Amino acid sequence: MKPRLDYFPKQSADVSASDYSYGISILGETYQKVKSDQGVFNYADYWNIAVALVRLKTDAVSAKEYLYQSKKLNENNFAQIFEELGGGFDAWEYCLLRTEYDVIKAECAALNAKNNASILKGSGNLPVPKRRDKGKGELIDLLNGLMENDQRYRTGSVENRSYQQLLDRENLSVIDELYKKYNTYLGKSLVGEAHSTVMWLIIQHSSLESMEKYLPCIIEAVRTRELAAAPLKMLLDRIASISYGYQYYGTQKGVPMASAEIIGMINKKYGNVYPEARTAEKFRLVTNQKNF
Repeated sequence: MKPRLDYFPKQSADVSASDYSYGISILGETYQKVKSDQGVFNYADYWNIAVALVRLKTDAVSAKEYLYQSKKLNENNFAQIFEELGGGFDAWEYCLLRTEYDVIKAECAALNAKNNASILKGSGNLPVPKRRDKGKGELIDLLNGLMENDQRYRTGSVENRSYQQLLDRENLSVIDELYKKYNTYLGKSLVGEAHSTVMWLIIQHSSLESMEKYLPCIIEAVRTRELAAAPLKMLLDRIASISYGYQYYGTQKGVPMASAEIIGMINKKYGNVYPEARTAEKFRLVTNQKNF
């Protein structure tokens, strides 16, 4: 049975405001996408609706059905998403038994291991950044290579995204080496304004652990005007969207905004870092809101 494209449940007493806002936002965006696709549901549509229903704690039977339908339509993509974004059993206990969750998790892990082994086997042909840095000119060449590789497989098939994950890890390892060498952010003074966002961009596309590791470095770079303020806001939004399911400044497409109280706390905490844009509303007026 296909999902209805007009189902927006009321908020129940055991669902928080942020969870309700997040779930309704997912439903609305997914419904619009399916309508634009002439009513055709793909694996991602079923996945998104299943996630929304679980977050909203409504219709566990349908949530489970849609989850399995997503898996059926594209096992490779489903396996990747389940391992990367699915979370632990507590994220699915509303609609799955523990045994059901364990079976799905094991199947996804096995399939991802098989696919990754195949990708790694052929990864000798992948372009990787040259690890040379004898002067500013060669440092700029290295940063240009990092930027190129950051976007090389960013969109497209699941195979392309798997290649990109390999490049993202390689890019981050280069940034790690450069940070150890220079012990500072690679900002305007060192690489010029045109390349001042490269280090941030690689960090933005890394793991949550790496983003949090480099956050103090990014904050200091903004404070000393080695980096513009907008990248910091994007990094804060990305960390928050992964950790809490909301954002502060509106830079992440499809992610609900935090409450006014939380946004106020964030502006107060970081306002002295970027005084030119103390409020979320002002920031939204001066940024292009590109989704990184």
